[in-house]
Amino acid sequence: MKRVKKSALVNFGWTIDEINEADYFELLDIMSAKDEKDEEVDPMTLLKGGN
Repeated sequence: MKRVKKSALVNFGWTIDEINEADYFELLDIMSAKDEKDEEVDPMTLLKGGN
């Protein structure tokens, strides 16, 4: 949890109050989201010629 708080302070410019009032479960979910290019692709989509 300390890494999440540090990241919010350093990278997002949050204040200590903003961090303490944050919904940590939602914040962790957002921070663990993959970029679109890193998401898994359905093999059937590739076989059909889709992206």
